[in-house]
Amino acid sequence: MVELSKTPTGRGLEDYFAALLQTTGHFVEKNVEDPNVLELDIVATNYEAAGPRTRVFEVKGADARFGDVFKLLGRMTYLGLAAGGFITTAVPRERPIETFTKVCNQAGILFVVVPDLAQADTVFDAMGFGRADSLRHEIWRFSYWLERIYVQAIGDLRPNNHVARKAIDYYKLVNSGIFLTRDPVEKIAKLYRAYAEHPKLTREMANSIAGSEPAGGTLLTASLRDGSTTPLHATMYFEHRARLSILKAAVDYLLLGRRSMSVEFLGLPQTFHVGLSWLADQPDYWLYPLFWQNFLWGWGGILPDDRREDVLAKIASTCGLLPDRVGSALLAFDKLFPIPNGWRRRAGDTAYEFVLFTPFHFQGLGLFHQAESLSITDYRLFAPSGRYTATNLAARHNAAVRLMEEAVAAEATV
Repeated sequence: MVELSKTPTGRGLEDYFAALLQTTGHFVEKNVEDPNVLELDIVATNYEAAGPRTRVFEVKGADARFGDVFKLLGRMTYLGLAAGGFITTAVPRERPIETFTKVCNQAGILFVVVPDLAQADTVFDAMGFGRADSLRHEIWRFSYWLERIYVQAIGDLRPNNHVARKAIDYYKLVNSGIFLTRDPVEKIAKLYRAYAEHPKLTREMANSIAGSEPAGGTLLTASLRDGSTTPLHATMYFEHRARLSILKAAVDYLLLGRRSMSVEFLGLPQTFHVGLSWLADQPDYWLYPLFWQNFLWGWGGILPDDRREDVLAKIASTCGLLPDRVGSALLAFDKLFPIPNGWRRRAGDTAYEFVLFTPFHFQGLGLFHQAESLSITDYRLFAPSGRYTATNLAARHNAAVRLMEEAVAAEATV
């Protein structure tokens, strides 16, 4: 994989700390924006049976000032959140650290000073977030980078492509608009209706790029086979992000002690009501959003037969899910978003299962994660079963590397 910066700045620095929280069992949302009102660097939720605990974080790559702290407090008040975190990579000069810590504690804010990023995992552990795994931390930094590459790819098309404009608006709704919607019923209704309005976003994008429906079908088939045409994988990512957001919103709704009622979800399909009722009956259902966020964006939504149990056990451990309950968690998409033959598929003469329309490059990143976690560098040894398994998996890995190398080269020319 491409080497990550040891001294990230800007969004890269936010990614660094978001990845630490992701690695320590939090459901992470990033760069949540309400235009002209607020921007949240990181929102981290710890899901427990007693209910979710959400904390909003501000990340600053310079010394903190009290004005920054009170600005964060204002955002917390606006959102109705009682807990926050202020992370800075510089020792404050305005007042002693102890003064900042005292003021922040009174406001429900953790004041976190990390002047040496090499010690960040130790600092986070001491602050009660848990000990981060170094490999998973690196994987999540790559994962966030892939997201930015995808968003940029659609943004580049936006001026002259109406589907790209629609895709960006959809992404903004899923990433920010829904978080800022307070009522849980309204949140689910907005998400599901938007989801229903974009049933084939990736196919629309393919047709718009290729210029016609037949040519679009050919382009999409090639993209699914070799990872080409990055904007199509970006819209696949947007579509799965929407499904994940609906799953999270459904869990948040159920954790309020409520069940599906036709009067509340008027106009939503019966399949949603059935799926919501199924979800409510599952043990540890509140961990399913965290499971799927990890499965798709950290482990690639792909399970080689030879490593299936190992990989699922590692994901379950990360999420706090008991191994014998993983099978139910894997059914969540099928229950909430039923499609013919289900979301998990197999490909030809291979020995792996994958989540349909998981972007090629995320599959590659996830496979790298899987192999590295087992200290195996050769895909022929990692997945020996199936005639084309190792070749297919290596192709996904290589595609992810190429995309990142291209992003580095593009940044160097700016």
